[in-house]
Amino acid sequence: MDIIYRFDPDAELERVQPESGAEARTILEQGNGQFCDIVARTRAGEHTGTTLVVPCDVRLLGADPDGGSLRQEPFAAIVGCADARVPPQMIFRRMSNEMFVVRVAGNVIGSEVLASVEYALEHLSSGLRLVVVLGHSGCGAVTAAVDVYLTPLRFEEIGSTRSIRSLVDKLLLPVHAAARRLESAWGSEVTRRPGYRAALIEMAVCTNAAESALQLRRTATMLGAEKVEVAFGVYDLATQRVGLPSDDTAEARLALAPDAAGGLVPISEAVARSSAIEALLGGAPG
Repeated sequence: MDIIYRFDPDAELERVQPESGAEARTILEQGNGQFCDIVARTRAGEHTGTTLVVPCDVRLLGADPDGGSLRQEPFAAIVGCADARVPPQMIFRRMSNEMFVVRVAGNVIGSEVLASVEYALEHLSSGLRLVVVLGHSGCGAVTAAVDVYLTPLRFEEIGSTRSIRSLVDKLLLPVHAAARRLESAWGSEVTRRPGYRAALIEMAVCTNAAESALQLRRTATMLGAEKVEVAFGVYDLATQRVGLPSDDTAEARLALAPDAAGGLVPISEAVARSSAIEALLGGAPG
């Protein structure tokens, strides 16, 4: 498949500017659905001899005939993992200046990340309508935290530097929460199942994204950013879909952040009892 990004200098510059967080979510979900379709068609062998034209506008990259630099006007802020396989603009099929992207291993909310989001909420508020925490399956940082949880004596080995140990420490909280929810859903014997580690990793990825979204929702409320919605999702490296393991649909979906800590419980319970987690565990207990 030839994927061609085409710029028409005679076309009017039309910026995507959603009026609400719900509209912004829909734009990102539709973009991810289109990206999934491109990958699926390529895998199915439908790419031979076909051409996909993606309209683009280099003026959104700063190619302004009048000169000067562009003003920042993103409609969404994305807090994602630094993993090279998870490029947000490509995943959501968005152009330059449409998303304010902050990336860090494990998409943890440290002081620098929080300051970056606070900046967006305060100084880009004219167009910003959505903040998204984007985790991804098989996250290496979360996996490291899970391995420390399962084998604490390996902490020095896994956390080879003080900086890495600090990152793993931040992720141990959602790992502990995920482990408790798995035991609540499947019983204490779940830890003996061969797929427990894999299930715990995916549970922790989702829990981490949900907890981070809750934190950012509180930040948005504190700053009076009433027009900004906060959501979260998990990018599946195998299917390219953004959603949650508990979703019973193949459609892309961003879930709204809970408005209180108690709202995390039904989210994690649904994930723990999902067919995706059950499959990782090896099926329902006999």
